[in-house]
Amino acid sequence: MSLKTLLPCLACWMSLIASCAPVLKGPLDSTKPEAAAATLDHGYTLLTELLQNESQVTLLFGIKHADQKVQALLTRISDTAASTRTALIALVAKQPPITISGNGLPLIEQSTRNALSNGTAAALLLAGDSFELQLLLSQEKACRYAAALCTTLAEADANVARSDVLANATKLFNGYAEDIMAMLTLRRASGASSQ
Repeated sequence: MSLKTLLPCLACWMSLIASCAPVLKGPLDSTKPEAAAATLDHGYTLLTELLQNESQVTLLFGIKHADQKVQALLTRISDTAASTRTALIALVAKQPPITISGNGLPLIEQSTRNALSNGTAAALLLAGDSFELQLLLSQEKACRYAAALCTTLAEADANVARSDVLANATKLFNGYAEDIMAMLTLRRASGASSQ
């Protein structure tokens, strides 16, 4: 690739990087403990709700059938979600203490999330041959979201024990998302080769 063709690509990448939304770096401001505590509370409530939902995904296998490899991966995801939630709940009283209640979301945002969740659940229950594909896609998104939420909370929380739990969960959920993408890629490649 010549420098002349490379420059527009670099300019495009630089504009994309410059337009990225800011992310939290470091613990929340300790000079405003009420705001920091409320923010952590809301974040941990969102995470524990997500982990609760993820810990129950395998209940679908009582109604729907999936490949053994898919079931095994989703069982690992479910177990990780449950154990992470349990570990975090055991640490809520540690300094700074957190309260897991009220996620702080505006009513419209909460209603939108509930509608999306209900729609996903209905689509999975009603899915025929596309069940595994829809399940894998929804779980990849959930794992990426869980990992990002864990990363952000680990950065924001000054409590080392909770941050360690979150760092481990980030690594695991990112790994699961990669495993899912590998399954989807293999599935796509085998589908393309059979045509």
